[in-house]
Amino acid sequence: MKRFINYLAILAIFSGIFFSSCQDETSESDWHETQDYFVKEGILHVDNEVVLESLISQASSMSNDELLKWQQELGFQSYYSFYEDIFTEYEQLFENISSESQILEFIDIHKGDVIFPGGTVDGEPNYTIEPKVNTGLDRLANQEGKLIVAGEYVPTNSSLKSSTHCYKRNGRRRMWVDFLINNQGDKYARVSHAKRMWVGWRSYRTNYYWRFSSTSPGYFSLKDDVPSGYSISFKGYNPGYVEIWSRGVGESHKCTYQYY
Repeated sequence: MKRFINYLAILAIFSGIFFSSCQDETSESDWHETQDYFVKEGILHVDNEVVLESLISQASSMSNDELLKWQQELGFQSYYSFYEDIFTEYEQLFENISSESQILEFIDIHKGDVIFPGGTVDGEPNYTIEPKVNTGLDRLANQEGKLIVAGEYVPTNSSLKSSTHCYKRNGRRRMWVDFLINNQGDKYARVSHAKRMWVGWRSYRTNYYWRFSSTSPGYFSLKDDVPSGYSISFKGYNPGYVEIWSRGVGESHKCTYQYY
């Protein structure tokens, strides 16, 4: 099932962006027309790759409320919704935090659910979090990251090796971009962001912006603010460079990567 991984990452990103163009509207009746997928024991089963591609495209264009309604009708919780719940709890923790022990307790509770990079950044503790499931598949995989296509489990958190990285900071905001290459040579950027508090660095919601040298003037952005740890694919673009920045650090602190 490895052939799914690359294509899914691309669909996940580009079905969720605006670039001076109109998006096709998908009605609720269209969404429920197909019977080529079902839920069994809390795991979404998809008949084949064609159906999977359609589901990814549609799920990525749905609002959180629409996605939640669809999940409830089928009888499962996606990792996306699961992570949103955890991230909301995480945000509430930092709104009322009074001691470091509260953070450590949160980490102990959710260490199997999300990624805690840990360590320090610029000499300050790093309490940021990231999702375990790849962008796009997170709306179809269940809260354990499980998804079955054509009778086989699909890897939802494929490991990508880092070729280089870029770190930018603007006051109390920072952005970290890992430029990644998978085994097939496809290139991605995984963007993380954080803001500094008295206890150290924490994740928050913001938007990403990116621009390819091979496209017409303008830039891409996500539809909504997102938690830290989302991926952008360069596949399908002519060789050139990409510029990436977050709202927190600003375009003047963008990262630039040359890809071939």
